[in-house]
Amino acid sequence: YMIITDENGVALAHPEEEGVSLWEEEDRNGEKFIQHMIDVAQEDGGFTNYDWPLPTNENKTEEKVAFSKLDPNWGWVVHASAYMQDFNAPAYTILKVIYTVAILAIAIGIIVSLFYAKRLVNPLNKVIEQMQEIAKGNLNLQALQIGSKDETGQLAETLNEMQSSLHSIVENVHRAADNISSQSEQLTQAAYEVSE
Repeated sequence: YMIITDENGVALAHPEEEGVSLWEEEDRNGEKFIQHMIDVAQEDGGFTNYDWPLPTNENKTEEKVAFSKLDPNWGWVVHASAYMQDFNAPAYTILKVIYTVAILAIAIGIIVSLFYAKRLVNPLNKVIEQMQEIAKGNLNLQALQIGSKDETGQLAETLNEMQSSLHSIVENVHRAADNISSQSEQLTQAAYEVSE
């Protein structure tokens, strides 16, 4: 919306009130906004905020912002104004897009985080279960097959080696016990023969 007034507030270019003095125009708060617009225009231009009825609904007022500037050669004060709702509409659209993108990014981030957390936790759970079985004395378990080469994969590989070593130690102890048992039987037989 653009109008031109002189420095006394008389409308020089206006869609409906050309030649009429707008000096005493007030908004719904009683502010004489035309006077303020002319004052800031004479100070090298500036902004004025005021309330004004909507063109589509005279009973409803909305905030407007106007920029006014004085043309010293002609003595004209040029005013350009816009309703804040019109001015802010693109910003609200951008804000909605930002909110939508942020919500989608957070949702995707949560899904990706859960996916990677599951990929990390599942192998660890397998290692924990294997360790619990070994702690119970069960050494006849299948070796863990974890395809990753990260710390979890290294842990599983080390656990497999430990299980294999423990299994070998137990077998060696079992063989040694069998040997001792066999030699004990032979010694007992020999002692019996000597006593006979």
